[in-house]
Amino acid sequence: MLKNLKLSGKLILGLGIMVAASATMMLTAIINLYNIGGLVNKLYQSPFTVSTQSIMLQKEIQNMGREIRGMVLYEDPSYLDSVLTSSKRAKANLALVEKWFLGDQQLILDMYQNLDEIEAMGEEINQLVAGGKIEEAKRSADIDFRPVMKSGIEISQEIVDTALNKALEFNEDAGATLENATMMLIVLLVVMVVLCMGITTALSRAICSPISQITEAAKKLAAGILNTEITYYSKDEVGILAESFREMSSSMNAVIKDIDQQLGAMSHGDFTVTPQAEYTGDYISIKNALINIEKSLSNTINEINLSADQVFSSSAQVSDTAQTLSQGAAQQAGSIEELAASINEISFQVRKTAANTEAARHLTSKAGQQVEVSNLQMEEMLLAMGEISEKTEQIRAINNTVEEIAFQTNILALNAAVEAARTGEDGKGFAIVADEIRRLAGKSKEAAKHTLPLIDVTVQVVEKGRKIADTTAKSLHDVVESTNEVLNTVDNIDAAAQYQADFIAQVTQGIDQISEVVQNNTAVSEESAAASEELSGQARMLKELVSRFKIGGSQTANHPEEGIEGSSGKLGIK
Repeated sequence: MLKNLKLSGKLILGLGIMVAASATMMLTAIINLYNIGGLVNKLYQSPFTVSTQSIMLQKEIQNMGREIRGMVLYEDPSYLDSVLTSSKRAKANLALVEKWFLGDQQLILDMYQNLDEIEAMGEEINQLVAGGKIEEAKRSADIDFRPVMKSGIEISQEIVDTALNKALEFNEDAGATLENATMMLIVLLVVMVVLCMGITTALSRAICSPISQITEAAKKLAAGILNTEITYYSKDEVGILAESFREMSSSMNAVIKDIDQQLGAMSHGDFTVTPQAEYTGDYISIKNALINIEKSLSNTINEINLSADQVFSSSAQVSDTAQTLSQGAAQQAGSIEELAASINEISFQVRKTAANTEAARHLTSKAGQQVEVSNLQMEEMLLAMGEISEKTEQIRAINNTVEEIAFQTNILALNAAVEAARTGEDGKGFAIVADEIRRLAGKSKEAAKHTLPLIDVTVQVVEKGRKIADTTAKSLHDVVESTNEVLNTVDNIDAAAQYQADFIAQVTQGIDQISEVVQNNTAVSEESAAASEELSGQARMLKELVSRFKIGGSQTANHPEEGIEGSSGKLGIK
């Protein structure tokens, strides 16, 4: 019963026992002190008072004797008043003695009788003295009064002795009482000390022992050891605390085991596990966190699986596209090589045109010089006109050649523009070059068109020179001017041909660079195709890895093999 008592009850009980022991000791001491005080009071009131009043009684008896002897000696009857006064005081003293006397009451009665006898004898002696019978009064005082007074003194002394004996008895009783009280107090003190030590030890063991177990259990819990044992069972506060620790340890152990089971299952890829233990209080947030982790990882793995499907599909498309691009790049490389050959041919023709134009320029210059000479040598005009006619036919042939070159250059420029449009963004520069070549070809054609009428005019002038001599100078002047124009035009043609040659060289260089880029693109396309194949293999491996996980809910995904073949099915995820 004491074990299940509350700590406050145990403390109150222990304190109550100690207070009761202390109260008992104090009560015993008070009772003994009261008894000793009673004995002292009796000692003071009875023996002390009796002995004191008895001594005073003796003095009054002695005073009465002295007064009677004085009355006889001095023959003065007035001494009787002093005798009677002393008698009254003696009786008053005797009354106090009678009140507190604890001895034989016969002594009190004898003392009263003795005082009456003394008073009567004093009156008798007073009458004898008053009657003048001095001798008889002396004889009565010596013979009759002295024994009575002596008897009174003896009786009072006996009363005093009795009182003293009683005082000794009271003293002995007080000593014995004090000794008994002292022994009892010592015994009570020892009992109280032993009782206090026993109660303190019992309370200390009742409190410290279970608290030590709880403290040790708390240290183990703090160190992460959940399997703690507390053997203390009680209904007091410490027992309730111990029971709370046991429940806490059991609850924590169950929660930790459940968490370990769930995390262990998750570490093996099983995300279908759910919390089985009872989560209360702040543990509910842990339960919610575990559920959220399971859902989040399940969703993540499912999304990874879907991403793996998409990666595999995209990698297959990239692989096909890379193969197509590689083939297209190879075809482009062949086309670029053919185009480069055509451009080289165009370059050769342009260089040839430039050479012919240079020759035409020299011839035109020479014709001009001859026209100048013809102004001085009119007689050689026909010969010169014949030569001019010949040269004009050559110029016409050259002009035809320039027109043909311009026509071919225009066609090549058109083909180059078409090829540049095929190559897309990389062919923009080549398209610009092709446009420039086409523009220069147009100029060449235009120049050739301008040259042809001049040549016709020259022929007509030569014909007219033959018929009309008087107009020769003027015609020659016109020829000079026309020749100068032809010379300028030929110079322009020559410059344009050089410009075309330079542009053709740049176009050739650009075509070479395009060819190099196309070859690089071909190599990159082949590498992309290989990388796409590798990416497809990695996607297959990723799906195989994801298929090892189990996730809860209705989330599903394809098996690695089925996803690769394009068929739908389960990934093996629950």
